[in-house]
Amino acid sequence: MILTKQQVYRELEDKTTLWIDPRQISYYAGTKWPVTKNTQMRIESLIPVSRLSYPIVKRIRTHDPYIIPGRFYRELVPVEKMPRYFKVKNLIENREDLTSTVWYKKLVRDLETDGIARHKEIELYSEQEITEFFHSYVFDLVDSMAATGYSMKKGADIGSALVGSDGRLHKAGSGNHRFIVARIVGTSSFPVRIAGIHRELYKKSDQNNGRDKIAGILEEVERNHALSQESRSFA
Repeated sequence: MILTKQQVYRELEDKTTLWIDPRQISYYAGTKWPVTKNTQMRIESLIPVSRLSYPIVKRIRTHDPYIIPGRFYRELVPVEKMPRYFKVKNLIENREDLTSTVWYKKLVRDLETDGIARHKEIELYSEQEITEFFHSYVFDLVDSMAATGYSMKKGADIGSALVGSDGRLHKAGSGNHRFIVARIVGTSSFPVRIAGIHRELYKKSDQNNGRDKIAGILEEVERNHALSQESRSFA
């Protein structure tokens, strides 16, 4: 029987969300839908109107398996090589000279080209609004994360991760900006929702099959990624 993400999330609930040190994640694995992502993209290219394609894509996602066959696991990229990482790091290092930063310039270019700049659901219609976005939203998040760590009050933007064949966590899909901020400012405890486990790790586990086996693997992964770099060890 194929266990889908939907089934695992429903049956294990918050056990699929792990609190880890984001500095223990060194690589990015791309999409949190590794098995069905190519099919989703084909549908979106054939039906470019999102209100028509999204119901189909959403249906496809319900069949994305939680246990990921090795051939679908994407090539890993160092977190520091992610374009978003450079963008966020550049912003934090140059916050006193906001207009010189890569992120600010990108939003201004979007504004000049399209008449609007966007960050997720936030729409910006002037350079003043772009400046206010950084001061009231982005820098508030950075300062809060640095001072008190991750806070659900700042928005439940929980990122996703995958578990590789060796038990190491790899960043995936959503929640990347917040994850990168946490990693740069040194936040020691950060939530990631596990969107899948490599089949080889699942097969190596001695625990019972099904949800109990998955829960056991996730518990061990959380323990390992909460330890310091020097003292952790992977099964």
